[in-house]
Amino acid sequence: MIDNDLRKILIEKVLDDLPLPLTLQTIKRWTDDQFVREVDFISKPIKLAELIVITALSRPNSDMFVNVWNNLSNQDSGDLAGLAKLVQDLGNGGVEWQVSEAKTVLSWAFEHDPLTTLDGFPFVDRTEFRRLLPRPQGETTPACLVVLGEEKTGKSHLSHYCEAYAKSRGSLNVGIAKQMGQPRRENVRTIALHLAKGLRTQFSVRPPEHAEPERDAKNLADWIARYTPESDIPAIALIDGYGRSDLPDAVHVFIGTLASLIASNPAAQERLRLIVTGYDISRLLDYGVDADQYVLGPIERSHLDSWFRTSFPDQPGYRYDSAVSQIMESVDASQPHARLENLKLEAYAVSLEFGP
Repeated sequence: MIDNDLRKILIEKVLDDLPLPLTLQTIKRWTDDQFVREVDFISKPIKLAELIVITALSRPNSDMFVNVWNNLSNQDSGDLAGLAKLVQDLGNGGVEWQVSEAKTVLSWAFEHDPLTTLDGFPFVDRTEFRRLLPRPQGETTPACLVVLGEEKTGKSHLSHYCEAYAKSRGSLNVGIAKQMGQPRRENVRTIALHLAKGLRTQFSVRPPEHAEPERDAKNLADWIARYTPESDIPAIALIDGYGRSDLPDAVHVFIGTLASLIASNPAAQERLRLIVTGYDISRLLDYGVDADQYVLGPIERSHLDSWFRTSFPDQPGYRYDSAVSQIMESVDASQPHARLENLKLEAYAVSLEFGP
């Protein structure tokens, strides 16, 4: 009655609308008396959202499913059109309720990772980077990771991918701070606020600004590490492009302190992981942090071929060869700084025409 893709969308919508903090009254409003009696209280919203949906779909009648639907705040969104019609048909007798098998659909399996960013650009040959991202199955992944690589090798592109990685699961928070303006004018509070917004750090306990920038930086790092909420999966704080030596000292104090607080505290690692791109490892060593490293290499023909075969399976072999050749021939290998951007754009353009 409801396929896995639509079931996953429904879980994400329930997760977005569940009011926090969770209470028994909240759970009852979304479900029914039987659910409240039978379920153990769940403090993690993603687990509750998923259980609500799979329970509603496995009930012998549609009452709980319709109740879940009635609690959604944005029923007119395009991705819910199929559910809206189902509810309408159930109401007028146009369709009979069919019990669905209760099963988890928000898979964190590596093979279910998205292969594009949210804007549709391919994420090519970053397999080992994906293996370093936090997952809930208990794999050991780095508390602090530094991404290295030459200029224009795609370090910033990783931040766009992390957003897609989080969005595809619905239970992972990602806070991103990017160095955009004049380095000497960077404000450490602005960096911290960008991170805190995505991480859903508790703003009510944000420290007041200290007159000394370095002290302020330490206070802000402590706030992020201490008051980012625990979830099913550690959130990702991604700091992109702050490796320049001409940045204010307070910026480096903030990064070093945050890395140290996460690396040295298992409780903090349950809440948060840190990824820093293009940063001097020695600066983190000064704070006692021996961070893991991931080095970005160039995109090659074989990487593109693998991406197309994974993204568009069961196509004739010549289609893969033709697509990759078209991309590689359009890129000027004599301009290495522009090569990745051109590869990304060309791969995107070709992928739009690559469907069956």
